[in-house]
Amino acid sequence: MRPGPRRLAALALTPVWGLAFCMAACATPASQSDDEAFRDYAQMHVRPLPATGDLLAGLQDENAPGAVTDRLCAAKIVALGEPEHGAPGPLRVRDRLFRSLIARCGTRVIVLETGFTEAAILNQWLQTGSGDIDDVLRRGLTWGFDRYPQNRALLLWMREYNEAHPHDPLHLYGMDIPGGDKEDGLGATRVVLDTIGAFIASQSPEGLEREVEVLEDLAPHFTLTAWRSVPAPRRAALKPALDKIAARLHGSDHLPVLTREWMLQNIEVARSSAAMFASWPQASSNHPGIPPEAWQSAQIRDATMAANVMWVQQHIHRRGPVFVTAHTAHTMAAKVQGSIWDSYATPPAAMGDNLRTRLGRQYVTITISRTAGDAGSLDRALSKARRGGFLLSLTAPNATDAARRWMESPQSIHVNAKDSLRISPAQAFDMLIHLP
Repeated sequence: MRPGPRRLAALALTPVWGLAFCMAACATPASQSDDEAFRDYAQMHVRPLPATGDLLAGLQDENAPGAVTDRLCAAKIVALGEPEHGAPGPLRVRDRLFRSLIARCGTRVIVLETGFTEAAILNQWLQTGSGDIDDVLRRGLTWGFDRYPQNRALLLWMREYNEAHPHDPLHLYGMDIPGGDKEDGLGATRVVLDTIGAFIASQSPEGLEREVEVLEDLAPHFTLTAWRSVPAPRRAALKPALDKIAARLHGSDHLPVLTREWMLQNIEVARSSAAMFASWPQASSNHPGIPPEAWQSAQIRDATMAANVMWVQQHIHRRGPVFVTAHTAHTMAAKVQGSIWDSYATPPAAMGDNLRTRLGRQYVTITISRTAGDAGSLDRALSKARRGGFLLSLTAPNATDAARRWMESPQSIHVNAKDSLRISPAQAFDMLIHLP
């Protein structure tokens, strides 16, 4: 039986459901003077977004620690958090920021919130143009994200760029656990086991026949809801099979380095997927929404996302920052809490929290705030700073003590239809983009 959408919201898979039961705990109000101090800070430092074209044009700030563009170009990873999947405004910001990073910083890699394994289909199409674009999108974008026309337009633009720059192409990778489906579950994660098994079978499988058989046996059950039903001794065969395949790959000097390293990372993803499935709490009538124990699965998922992004940064990155885009619940440098996520027994660390630990301030996280809907305290404060769209850096050195207190205190930011995240803005984000 599939878990209901409220249970899957625990993983922030495509978190678009839920009741807005965020009450007073979503934001601890600062004093009125602190509110006013942050408003004054924001009004002093906001930079209006250009209506079209280069998103970073005119965003220099002599009061910030270096120009905005300089800060982004010096980073190893720039992450953009979207408050809701598929919303046209944030996707336009994504595309414009990506093009600006390409032109100004030399960025050549984008990482999307799609399966690590499946995204290879997208990158292959970008390099060769071989195949039908709609079939490529359907197979390469998980969670049903192929239904957004902006993603199709992004792929087409990147392919056109690569045709014009064949010796300096753009690349696309995925960060997520494979197998996300349109029902917002993880029903097709077998793709990672199938990919590993097919690769070994195509090479020199002598001595690994039994290991390939294990992958083939377990693949039909390698889903979020079915894995726990497999007898434990049968499940236990996965680890030694993956270990033996990895050992063979480590000694395969005849393989292209990137091919070998990509397959080894798929093995790591398979291990993480198995751990995530094993930690997923069994159905309980006592927890019709998000079960408290689901935090462990969420933490494994985001840690896997961070590991995959780091793999891209270390193996694909040439110059300029890697550009990462995903839901704010993943990109923020914070623990995941607020509204529906307050059901967790322990707030799990978001992907961005893992990357901030690894990279410090070389991980730059920007999130998109919006006025529409049930605005959080951060959204409301930003809406009072200026009309229209703008960017605000939270790291200007001349912030008053009161403004700094406000940015370091718990606030809320609106995400999805009716949810909110509880964060300390100064910890969770380096910059904010506010859309009217």
